[in-house]
Amino acid sequence: MWLKAINFLAVVMLFFTAVIFTPSLYAQNSLMASSLTTDLQDKYYRQALYFYFQNEPAKALSVINHAEQRLGTLMPKSQLFKAGLQVSQGLQQQAQQTLELFDTNQMHDKNHQSQEAQELFTVALLALAEQYLEQGHIKLAQQSLQKLTELPKQYYGQYYLLNQLAYWPQTPKNIATLAMPLSTEQSLTEQSLTEEGNQQYSPYITLNQALALIEQQAYEQAIVLLKNVETLPTVEKEKTFWSELFSWFDDDLDEELSQASTQKATEQQALQDYARLLLAQIYVKQENYDGAFLLLADFPQHSPYTESALFLFALASQKVKQYTMSYNLWALLYKKYPYSQLGWQAAALLAEQVTQQKTLAQGLNVYQDIEQFYLQQLSSLQAFKSAFDHHDNLLTFSTSIANNTPERFALVNQQNYQPVNIWLQKALSASKLTTHYQALGDLKQLEQRISVFQQQFRTIEHIINLNQQRNKRIIHRVQQANYDEIIHAYQQQRDSLATILDAASLQENSEIFADPQEQHWLTRIEKSQQYINHIAAQRNIEAYQKRLDRVAGVLAWQLKKPYPQRLWQHKKQLKALNEALNQLTKQQQQLVLTSKNQPSLTQFITRYQQLKTKVELLQHALSQAKKQVSSAVRTNIADYVTAQKAMLQNYLLIARRNMAKILEQMAEQDKKISKQLNSEALISAEGGKQ
Repeated sequence: MWLKAINFLAVVMLFFTAVIFTPSLYAQNSLMASSLTTDLQDKYYRQALYFYFQNEPAKALSVINHAEQRLGTLMPKSQLFKAGLQVSQGLQQQAQQTLELFDTNQMHDKNHQSQEAQELFTVALLALAEQYLEQGHIKLAQQSLQKLTELPKQYYGQYYLLNQLAYWPQTPKNIATLAMPLSTEQSLTEQSLTEEGNQQYSPYITLNQALALIEQQAYEQAIVLLKNVETLPTVEKEKTFWSELFSWFDDDLDEELSQASTQKATEQQALQDYARLLLAQIYVKQENYDGAFLLLADFPQHSPYTESALFLFALASQKVKQYTMSYNLWALLYKKYPYSQLGWQAAALLAEQVTQQKTLAQGLNVYQDIEQFYLQQLSSLQAFKSAFDHHDNLLTFSTSIANNTPERFALVNQQNYQPVNIWLQKALSASKLTTHYQALGDLKQLEQRISVFQQQFRTIEHIINLNQQRNKRIIHRVQQANYDEIIHAYQQQRDSLATILDAASLQENSEIFADPQEQHWLTRIEKSQQYINHIAAQRNIEAYQKRLDRVAGVLAWQLKKPYPQRLWQHKKQLKALNEALNQLTKQQQQLVLTSKNQPSLTQFITRYQQLKTKVELLQHALSQAKKQVSSAVRTNIADYVTAQKAMLQNYLLIARRNMAKILEQMAEQDKKISKQLNSEALISAEGGKQ
């Protein structure tokens, strides 16, 4: 249930990512999709590729989701790209649905089925099955593998290996066939193991086959296969874009490439070490202790299987009567691995060997030491259980890193939880508990992402409030200001000025542009002329008229000189007035339009409230999922502690029983010695009397 909850929550988070991070896409008009002549499918696909190569797969997936929502469908490569992004982000359920839709629309249509589509579909399902196996979901992995009925030959090795793991120890009933016809002289398995693209999987396939034979007690056949592993080197498969897409996303690609050769050598050595360890186990079961001793004598010191190899080597040394070596190995094993079951068993075997080969007193001392050792381990185990039960945040228990979440948000936690406590490290070796901790890490990242969204919501709410206030001010301003009257008044002034300019241009009347002083002079001349005309019948005005004409002529000359410049300035003022009127008209129209756009803001507020409600529900669902996963983790830890405690108590009980037997043997020896001494004393006394 919690896995489905995580998948659902991750989908909702990706939807929010699309809303927050792609505002420009949502601003586009969806009604234009059918009228555009450009290929929007390809544009969206390229945009998603850009985000992917910028190490932002969440944004890439949001672009693909928006493209599907806007265009209604996706082209095949975009659909496979979407499935790959979903797989890389840990959205297995959604990736499964995407691939099922692709299977329905493309794979069953043989006329449109291409070899590339078949190959990409195979890669996606194999990657999905591999993730299901890593998380312990065997049934889902089987369902993914069952969808493959025919696959390219270079992927058969991986397919065969995943089938072994998904159906272990049984064999699947239906096996996919190769896309190319097989030779009649080779079987499917033999053909697949000889392909160059499958060489990297052949050692693992061989090891699994050997393990199956060991369980069936077919030791001789298993020995042949294990010896062949040493001659099957691991081959690094060349990664293509699609193979990298359908895998866990990693930001440290350069560092990974620089360590590729070292990792390859380490992997090959680990395979050979494991094969050698299995061979040694077979030899021990066959009581061929000499063979096991010789095989493990030069076992590498730094190997993932050193502990098991030390135990088998110590046992073989004891059986071939190399007691000094076995003693040292038992002592080394339980001191170097005090929290291991093999270490506990080694301590018991060490005490048993000392008791058998040395004195009872030395054996008793060793048993007393390992008794204290078992008691210390029980005390340490109980202390771990108590501290774990009283710790609230499981991801911060016994870790030196306060926050081990990557800076870049991803729905898949790329950093594994690595506690300091050795008991928790041992418990995490179980895949089920590791899956639970992986889920806790994913939930923690989702909680952090929700916190980011809530901060963004507060910002959006502030922006909404500002826009509401702005709209109110605009509406109030439109209501208070009578723009029609203002524009009309300015229009009248403009018309009056245009009339004056037209008259001045036609009549070339320079008096129109007279300044106030010059206008005053013109007024005085006009009044003087009226006065002269009034007294003309009574007096001789010729001298007055000549003087007035001279003044008027000088003034006319002064007005005529700046006339072109003043005409140009007034035309410029008229042009500026026309532009101001146009701008004022546009501003009025914009204010009216803005005041009428209030319903669009209301729709945005409604969508914001819906998203906010979804985030609140999501936060509650995350809290419930976290409680369920934490409860499962605590239950698994409790079961682990109970099992370890029972085993330690069993070893402690065996040690105490052996101590009691040693004490009884020592008491019997003391009695025998006492009887012998008493009998000797009696014989001596009788001899003295005689």
